[in-house]
Amino acid sequence: MYDALDFNKNVHKIYEMSPSNKKHTCHALIVHCIDFRFQGAIRKLFNSLGLEHGHFDRLSVAGGAGNFKILEEHAPLSKKLHKPKLAILTIHEDCGAGAKKEDLREARQITKKSIPDTRCFYLKLNGHCEEVF
Repeated sequence: MYDALDFNKNVHKIYEMSPSNKKHTCHALIVHCIDFRFQGAIRKLFNSLGLEHGHFDRLSVAGGAGNFKILEEHAPLSKKLHKPKLAILTIHEDCGAGAKKEDLREARQITKKSIPDTRCFYLKLNGHCEEVF
């Protein structure tokens, strides 16, 4: 366990800004669930889509893209602040927050109001990822 005072004394630089991410725009907005079981699958999805760390806004929220209230607030904000050209929305199997594959349709409609180029993916427990059109 860390003592709060000791922790504050040990400040470390952990991130170096690169010239490419000093500009205030990004390539994509990515929305996914907080569920730890899917972190590897989400990282592989980012890589397969050619999305590099530091070039996208990441919204990690219970229910992922099925959390419509958060999506309605943050998709327009991401567009306003960072001008992403693409949105990647995900929902996963066995979601404890109640998101279902069918929710991707509504999530797409919400997001397309701000970011017309929107892609939706359903992540499965077996590691497979299905693009939903």
